[in-house]
Amino acid sequence: MTAVVEAPVTPPPAAAKPARKRRRWHRFAVPYAVVLVLFIISGVSRAWEEPDFDEAGTLSPAGTGPDGSSQLAAMLAQRGIAIERYTRSTDAVAAARSGNATVFVPAANFMHPLMPYVLSTVSDTNRLVLVEPGLRTLLFSGLPVALTFQRWAPLTPAPDCADPVARQAGRATVLRTGYASYDDIDPEGDFGTTNRYRCYDGGLAGMRWMDMDLVLVGATDPFRNSRIGEYGNAALATGLLSAKPRVIWVELGGAEPRTFSTFEGGRPGIDLPDNEGGQPGGGSDNPLFTVFPPWVWAVVVQLTVIAVLLALWRARRLGPPVAEPLPVTVPAAETVTGRGRLYDRADARGPAIDALRAAVRRRIAPALDLPPEAPEADVVSAVAARTGRPADHVRTVLYGREPEDDDQLLAAVAALDELAHRLSFTTLPKEPR
Repeated sequence: MTAVVEAPVTPPPAAAKPARKRRRWHRFAVPYAVVLVLFIISGVSRAWEEPDFDEAGTLSPAGTGPDGSSQLAAMLAQRGIAIERYTRSTDAVAAARSGNATVFVPAANFMHPLMPYVLSTVSDTNRLVLVEPGLRTLLFSGLPVALTFQRWAPLTPAPDCADPVARQAGRATVLRTGYASYDDIDPEGDFGTTNRYRCYDGGLAGMRWMDMDLVLVGATDPFRNSRIGEYGNAALATGLLSAKPRVIWVELGGAEPRTFSTFEGGRPGIDLPDNEGGQPGGGSDNPLFTVFPPWVWAVVVQLTVIAVLLALWRARRLGPPVAEPLPVTVPAAETVTGRGRLYDRADARGPAIDALRAAVRRRIAPALDLPPEAPEADVVSAVAARTGRPADHVRTVLYGREPEDDDQLLAAVAALDELAHRLSFTTLPKEPR
């Protein structure tokens, strides 16, 4: 027999199904697992590479480890630059009252938020160098600088600016966090900055602000023993800190208390620059895009792309199936088995039992003197009269609800098969060949 035969089909054993589900789970989980492993490796590598300011000696002139700055301190000493170490912002400001000093804060996120403002009031000959201050530090300190982007790993671009220190140093590893002054972002505003320059695509930003030179560096690499010998890092670091005859090195081991009484003469609050839109840099852009670093949006985009690719990979053909002639002769047994496996794979218990019930109704209709598409009530009454079964039982077997699990599907198939046999196949016509 080579034609497709519609007959009761017993689904494959349920024991084979869990293995297939496990394979599906693997197909779904493996891509996400690979992405997760990549993120974990990147995060661990970044945490390993970035200095820990809670550890003693990190970016300290006396630190001789990979994250220390003893090599930079030695280079400054060779140039005749005096280094003064302080562990509190108040002591550093007091030391800067005599003027003509470079105040170097390698852990800018730990400093007191009033330090830049108070430092600008003690002398107009000082210079403040901040290393990688974050968005919160910039806002609470009232600095007229916006954080433009953040990266997981620093880049080494060319200076591409007119600052003589950066041009002499050449390429340097400073582009991890980018900065721009408010006046550069909003040329129509007036935020009190002059002599502005922006090098290394924003990795180095400098300006004159409130009678003080302000410099922001976007990465710690040029100041660390392990990276100072790369590219022009040494020339850039020594150039930034040797502009004045002495360096006031603020070595903070943790976040300082945010109390305004710490500084004598400190004002009770910090007035952030007024601008249109109510956010640093002016404009009416959505601040949501500036609050989060760019890598957060990169992760969101990657996850979205993965989700779309997964949806396309698992997509099914849209629309109802289209009947097409078979290109080759297929044995009926193979056709029935293949169709049953398709139903099983799709968990299509309802369509499977409906197909079996429809096949039985078509076979028994001629023997009951009924048309192929006879109404439900006529079929039920005729079968009940022929078999002696209650009408409700017959209706449940031939027109029952969809099974909820495999056990109910097997029970429905068994009841349907038993009812068909009870009608006595000797009186039923054979299936057409």
